[in-house]
Amino acid sequence: MFRKIILFGFSEALVKLMPVLTTFILASRVSPEQIGFIALAVILLEIIFILISNNIQATTRIDFFKLPLQYFIIETNRKFTYTALIYSVVLAFTAYPIYNSYSQYFLLVFIPLMRVYSQFSLSYCQCSKNTLEYCYIQLAFIIPFTVFFFLFYGDGVVGWSNSYFLASTVQLICALLIIKKQNIKFSLLLTTNAWKDIYLTFLSGLVFMPQAIGWWIKSAFERYVISLSYGLGMLGIYSFAYQFSSALALLMTAINLTIVPEINTLLKSEHPRRFVKINKIYLYSSLLLAVSTAIISALGVYITEWLYSKYSAGSPYIYYALISVFFQSVSVMMMNELYYSDKGKFVSLLIVFLSIVQSIFSYVIAQCFSIDVLLISSIIFNLILLMLTLIKLREIRNIESASYY
Repeated sequence: MFRKIILFGFSEALVKLMPVLTTFILASRVSPEQIGFIALAVILLEIIFILISNNIQATTRIDFFKLPLQYFIIETNRKFTYTALIYSVVLAFTAYPIYNSYSQYFLLVFIPLMRVYSQFSLSYCQCSKNTLEYCYIQLAFIIPFTVFFFLFYGDGVVGWSNSYFLASTVQLICALLIIKKQNIKFSLLLTTNAWKDIYLTFLSGLVFMPQAIGWWIKSAFERYVISLSYGLGMLGIYSFAYQFSSALALLMTAINLTIVPEINTLLKSEHPRRFVKINKIYLYSSLLLAVSTAIISALGVYITEWLYSKYSAGSPYIYYALISVFFQSVSVMMMNELYYSDKGKFVSLLIVFLSIVQSIFSYVIAQCFSIDVLLISSIIFNLILLMLTLIKLREIRNIESASYY
């Protein structure tokens, strides 16, 4: 299990950090406006990906375990058809203005489409417990991106965008070759009920959308409130301190990638002791997160105090941020079981509701108390999220256990 966590975590960290690290390297030779363009481009590509992917990673991780192979292939083909059609619509409205204004960067518009198929392949490898093949697909992006970036370094932002496109292409080819080895054929699926299929596919992914929106509302509004109430200087100190929690978030991603197939396999088996085994997975994962929280907190404070003394006022915020992310991570880990039990709507509504309430509460607190109280309230809300998740989980398990006997 720990080997998988290390492999997943290392590959995920490199993939997520590569565009950021290369931007820092570019910053020494290009203007701030061009760096701003990269930031906007990354956001735009992410938005397009969200629109056309319809959360294919999450739905694949559920369908893989709940559907027979034949129906899993049919459902996946419908997802690919949905992606192709929605992408065509998006491209029809954006291709000309993008090409007219930014012809040098036009290749970037194809990246979201390639990412959809690559992300599906990653989810498939994850569920199949093919950890090495998962890492191969990730490395198929990391290595080419690094090579092409330094090869085209002299071209500045244009070189960066071309490197991004070429690396995504190599990753897609690698992903398709690995999936082909499974002797499973995927294709576009157009039937007489095409629009109905598209609508049903959209609904299957829609349940995950509020969760992403809820996290975004919470994170963005918290920063806005800090900036508005305590000033940009305090926001900078807080943002620096919060960066240390990114390490815990990456660890949680690696743990999640490792345990989801194990949990879903146990749930599918309907073994009488499946919940006991799942609880052990939760326990060991939570202990690993708790120990990591303590270690990262200590290292974060040490680094801040000794290497970045101008941010030392934010040392206590490191503890607040990491404890808050710890409770959130444990909640997300247990939500996988709720998704498998068709409680995705409950999860989405819960996250959105708590995010909105916390945003309002944060604004009120910021008018009357110090930033410490604001950050402690974030911990409390994530603890409430964890408790409500546990209550719902226990309720579902009691129902399933009663029906089993």
